Amino acid sequence: MVDIRQRGISPGSGHTAARALLVSLAAATAVPAFGAPPPPAVTVATVQVQNVAPNYSYIGRVMAIQSVQVVPRVTAFIDDVPVKQGSDVKAGEILYQLQKSQYQAALTAAQAQLESAQAGVKNAQLAYDRALRLNKQGFEAQSDLDQATANLQQAQASVLSAQANVQQAALNLSYCTIFSPIDGRIGVVTLTKGNLVTPTTPALATVNQLDPIRVVFSVSDNDVVSAEKSTSATQDQIAAGLVVHLTLPDGSQYKLPGKIAFLSNQVDTQTGTVSVYADFANPQKLLLPGAFVNVDVRRSKPEEHPLVPVAAVQTDQKGSYVLVVGGDNKVKQQPVTLGRQLAQNEIVNTGLSGGERVIVAGVQKVRPGETVNPTEASPQGQSAAAQSDDSQDRGG
Repeated sequence: MVDIRQRGISPGSGHTAARALLVSLAAATAVPAFGAPPPPAVTVATVQVQNVAPNYSYIGRVMAIQSVQVVPRVTAFIDDVPVKQGSDVKAGEILYQLQKSQYQAALTAAQAQLESAQAGVKNAQLAYDRALRLNKQGFEAQSDLDQATANLQQAQASVLSAQANVQQAALNLSYCTIFSPIDGRIGVVTLTKGNLVTPTTPALATVNQLDPIRVVFSVSDNDVVSAEKSTSATQDQIAAGLVVHLTLPDGSQYKLPGKIAFLSNQVDTQTGTVSVYADFANPQKLLLPGAFVNVDVRRSKPEEHPLVPVAAVQTDQKGSYVLVVGGDNKVKQQPVTLGRQLAQNEIVNTGLSGGERVIVAGVQKVRPGETVNPTEASPQGQSAAAQSDDSQDRGG
């Protein structure tokens, strides 16, 4: 038997070492205590307030507000065409000059006939006055007075007829000079100097008003009804609150906005659409009749509302709601009333004012009153994050 005292180990120190060894082994094999779980991770999006006034896009066709065909009203040869086809003209500017010698002669003859008729009235008046005086004195028979009266009335009628002939002759003479009735641009000149024209000759040219100008497009009756229901306004009030923008055929934006000038009072039974006219200032003549343009109809005043991602909206028996994460990271259930859907967002009419953080991913993990660990989602990633989280929740 070995004497432990010979090795320099005392009995007391052996017991101490054994206890230390047991404590060490116990510590190595002990099961750690079970603590509280961490707050669930959720993805949130900040509610933004934006202009949500709806924009409607259509295809429109440009047309002249006024378009006048230039036609002759008398038969004559063209004496001169002082305007150049395709040029801008003013109202009252001479477009065609017809030969007027025959109509000048006709006017002179009509004026001579008028003077003759007026002289006849004077003679008839003298004869009537004499017959009346003699009749009163008993020297003229009543039949002679009646004849003098009839002659005077006939002479007076001849004057009226001659005056009408003078007026007609003057009109015919004036028709030899053809003026532009409106400001605009003249098109192709179909006949030139030396050609004979008559009132049955096709149009010599067309003058189109270019400034202002009109764009015609058709909207669905659903759009009209929807606008009336959402605004509780009449069609005229709706039209007054809209502004129209155009995209030109080359893809550029037309800088000047237009206003609705006319909204049809009936729906086309074949297309289910309503015709709309919008008028635009066109000082540079960029818009020409017949061109097709893209029409963008907007409200003239902004309509700002909070927007929440579609993924944030939940529904129960009481209606729609969202889960809002407060500044203390606690969840609150917030009822909301919604408008229409705008892309991947819902328009909020009541319940939110903007700036709130709403849960878009991880909704199934939390309950109102719980504390969460929120992470802000990027606008591009909100939809994808919500879809990924929802699929994980459904998959268990």
